[in-house]
Amino acid sequence: MDEVTLPRSATIKSYPLSIIYQTIRLFIFGYVIIYGIVLKQRYQETDIGYGTVLTKVIGSADTRNRTDLEPKDVYQRVWESTDLVQSFQENGALFITSNAIITPQQQQGNCAEDPFIPEALCTPENATNCIQGSIPNQGNGKMTGKCVPTQFANSTPTYTCEVSGWCPTERMVIRKQALFPDVKDFFILIKAFVRFPLFDTNLQNMLRDLDDTELFRDCQEQNKRDNLADYDCPVFSLSYMLNKSGMLEDFDNIIAIEGGVLGVTVKWDCDFDYWENTTCRPEYIFRQLDITDSKPTASWDFRDGITYRENGTLNRDLHTVFGIFLIFNTEAMAGKFNPIDTLLELSAAFNLFDLASIVCIVLITYASILKRKNEESPLVDSDMSSAPPQGMIGLEQRREGLQSLNELRYE
Repeated sequence: MDEVTLPRSATIKSYPLSIIYQTIRLFIFGYVIIYGIVLKQRYQETDIGYGTVLTKVIGSADTRNRTDLEPKDVYQRVWESTDLVQSFQENGALFITSNAIITPQQQQGNCAEDPFIPEALCTPENATNCIQGSIPNQGNGKMTGKCVPTQFANSTPTYTCEVSGWCPTERMVIRKQALFPDVKDFFILIKAFVRFPLFDTNLQNMLRDLDDTELFRDCQEQNKRDNLADYDCPVFSLSYMLNKSGMLEDFDNIIAIEGGVLGVTVKWDCDFDYWENTTCRPEYIFRQLDITDSKPTASWDFRDGITYRENGTLNRDLHTVFGIFLIFNTEAMAGKFNPIDTLLELSAAFNLFDLASIVCIVLITYASILKRKNEESPLVDSDMSSAPPQGMIGLEQRREGLQSLNELRYE
């Protein structure tokens, strides 16, 4: 208990070793302190925030001048965002219709199956496919066992199995031109909110206290001029989002016809240091999600039926819609200066300076061993009788080794 062991130090005059030693310390200082602590802000205490996104869409599409649409009373009219935008139960998602197949005024009864279902094709002479009570894959009802002509206008007569269900059945033919290509000019208001519980801070992506109507009015004019959204004006045109995600190029030929999935990420990276006076502003990131190896995957569509009664008869309007499915996500990270975290990072950095001494000790030890081996290489003499005894050689080697260690011993 009356003894204290203190670390010893040694001074070695060697320019190459000094250069290696200082270079290692300089590298540790630059990487750990300048890059790690200062630039990467490891002196901060961090918090992961959570938030939500609210959206609103405005726009309209006019199909009254389209001559390729039948029936005209169903397709040729003015469509508003209320008709083409679907909100889902999940948080932060909406669907904008760009193409649709509408089968109006369906009623319960018996009718011919869709001729584009291969297993429903038949002939009057051969109706073996029409098994009574069976339901074909992707079919529209239960087969009655009969083979009947289709009610669709074709160049040649076509027979399909009769089914019991909603009639007339849907004809699943995707048109080559999208029904609503103008939806890319729709405007979407993104209202983002985030909270950082550790710092008890709430943020939103708008500074002005305006209602939705005023935001659309002011921000639409700015988007028309600059084609980008400001921090205080988070209104984006769908074409702007598609362009940023790389989907605009294929929109008219592929995506507007078959649909696609667009991911929108509102990214918050906030710095709450005392000397930072800037407002934390979010970054908007747009990515196409339904893509693999730079190629789009299957189309995005779903079916929706609207049932109603007319003159006491149950009717249904069937809509198979294709379009852009938008998924909104929030990523939030914030940091603030914390003296405890700063001291911990600095102490860890200074401890790494000992690494330079360890490297130098390894180099000295290796050089000493190499030098000793070169000095102890015996000269071969033809007169073996004049050679000293082996025991004396071993003793001299041990003495020289101890002398070398004493020279390197810490003072």
